[in-house]
Amino acid sequence: MLKIVLDRVSKAYLKQWVIRDMTTELVQGKTYALTGPNGSGKSTLTALLMGLTLPTKGVIRHERDGKPIDPENWYRHLVLAAPYQELIEEFSLDQLLSFHFEFKTPVNGMSKKDIMEAMYLTDARHKAIRYFSSGMKQRLKLGLAFFSESDLLFLDEPTSNLDDQAKAWYHTQLDKMLGKRLVVIASNEPEEYTKCDNTLSLQ
Repeated sequence: MLKIVLDRVSKAYLKQWVIRDMTTELVQGKTYALTGPNGSGKSTLTALLMGLTLPTKGVIRHERDGKPIDPENWYRHLVLAAPYQELIEEFSLDQLLSFHFEFKTPVNGMSKKDIMEAMYLTDARHKAIRYFSSGMKQRLKLGLAFFSESDLLFLDEPTSNLDDQAKAWYHTQLDKMLGKRLVVIASNEPEEYTKCDNTLSLQ
């Protein structure tokens, strides 16, 4: 079981505290919402949890079955879907999936064809990512996260640019993650995190 432990964690930028003295733990099988107004520190806390930045004070521990996870292997345990996430726009969908799954393992042995069908993007197989609509790109980002084996799933504003049909697809896929992965959703939209067990509210 994977666990992230925060022990009196604080983070400051340019002498301004964004996160102050936070102590909590996040456990695999549970779902957590990071909520709060813009500028409250949701993205900062997400970066801290992912190990993309270090705390100014305090300690963050990444553990699996009670043992520390080697920082060099930490990336193997997590996936991310976020509006600011970069995609290789020169690649076609087929090429991007081939590249992505050189580093990740598809869930349940899914093939590229299976994954394209699950994302409703089969017709765009040979289209360059640069020609995808914003909604198609967001569905692709979510699909790469949902359909990659991982213990930890980070979602930042997951329904950005999605229409009602795609939002329903998001909730269907998210339901399949519940009780299995450690899921963290950073959002201001309650409909995005209705299934979360816990809420970390930042002000």
